[in-house]
Amino acid sequence: MAFDTIDILTSEITILPKRYPCLEFSIPLYKTKMVLVLYDSIHPSYKIRNFSELHIESLQNKSIAVPSMSIFINYLNNLKDSLKINFSIRELSEEPESILDSVMNKKIFATVMDEKILIVNTPLLHNTSSYYLPYPSFDIGWAFSCHQPILRDSINQLLLYLKKKGILDFLLNKYQKPIYINQSNQLTAHSKRTKKLTPYDKILKKYGKVYGIDWRLVAALIYNESKFNVNAISSKGAFGIIQIMPETADIYGISSQSSIDEQIKISFKILNNYKITLKQFFNNEKDLYKAMIASYNLGLGHILDAINLALKYDGEIFNWEQVSRWLMNKAQKKYYSDPIVRNGYCNGRLTVYFVNIVFDTYENYVQLI
Repeated sequence: MAFDTIDILTSEITILPKRYPCLEFSIPLYKTKMVLVLYDSIHPSYKIRNFSELHIESLQNKSIAVPSMSIFINYLNNLKDSLKINFSIRELSEEPESILDSVMNKKIFATVMDEKILIVNTPLLHNTSSYYLPYPSFDIGWAFSCHQPILRDSINQLLLYLKKKGILDFLLNKYQKPIYINQSNQLTAHSKRTKKLTPYDKILKKYGKVYGIDWRLVAALIYNESKFNVNAISSKGAFGIIQIMPETADIYGISSQSSIDEQIKISFKILNNYKITLKQFFNNEKDLYKAMIASYNLGLGHILDAINLALKYDGEIFNWEQVSRWLMNKAQKKYYSDPIVRNGYCNGRLTVYFVNIVFDTYENYVQLI
């Protein structure tokens, strides 16, 4: 950017004046905090605690890993001096989620990460405890070359407009909220008594025959999406029992006022479209179904990216587990910036988690009916 070969950097950058030569920033997109995440199998917690609750001695002679050239390094050095405690700082050429995985698996003792990234990954957390570092919130934005003032001002005007209309908050909410999946035995118990999975079995069976998709799979998907709540609206804007996004609903010609029959029909139609595209890559129905559910959750484009990465690096497609690994790799710069990838970065870990939960429900349904 300093040499005017890049005009704009739309990654989420910490806004620090004079951070680099010839680097200017957009208006703040949002604020965030730094969080220290420790391996903790004794008292694990999803809650981010205050730093005052941390036993400082637990950091003595330990190693804290952070991404290379992270702003966290300066803050950790300041913290070390102020606390008069000795710990080492490791710089790793890895994405924050990858380092977090290493903490959860006890390969690394601790890391520091953006609060927003940690919150998105909340459903996957285990064996960790988290603490806000004792520093103020900081602004996150985009960066511009100092040679591009007109571009910077134009983008800032657009961002202000999106903020005023609430669109920016909607988009941030869409990508920064965790996916919580509430599991319950209530429906299973009901099924055992009545041999009926849902209030809509008849509709599900009807469209299952039309599209050649096991109706129990769609029942499991809907159960985990909405618990069959016809009035459900997610934090990301998805609505109805099939939790369809408004832009997708427009494509298929339905709305929140559409009948249950029509909503369920559209869920089958969407899954069938995915099936037509994906069936060439999978030799068995189980793997195909998992890829279809992943596409429903994340979008077909990201799944095709993972398939293309698998074909490029492995030579062929073996199963869904292989594709899911490449999907998770799309959180790493090395892979989401690969020329074969058309849809960029994604946090595939959450989708893999969702697929596993849906498939667990589906397999329970198959045993019941």
